[in-house]
Amino acid sequence: MAPKVIPITVTAAQAATGVDLPVKGSGVEAVFRIPPCRDGDLIPAYVAGNEVRLRIVVAKDRSPSPFVRDVGRYLGIAALVLCVLAVIVAVTGS
Repeated sequence: MAPKVIPITVTAAQAATGVDLPVKGSGVEAVFRIPPCRDGDLIPAYVAGNEVRLRIVVAKDRSPSPFVRDVGRYLGIAALVLCVLAVIVAVTGS
């Protein structure tokens, strides 16, 4: 019988250096020692005497770059200024 495959998500830094992940579940506590690896790697592990395979999923960095974050901020300020100017022009009739 083929071992069960369990997806484990790690950060890019954890994948690059390796990590010890403590896991609790169904009354079983274990520490998975994950060596340096890449996205999609299968790492053999043992839980309660049974072999499982850990499929490594490297989490994508979802934070926007500082450039994108700053451009959004400046576009928001520009839109606010244009709205205020439009109200002033509409009120004064010029």
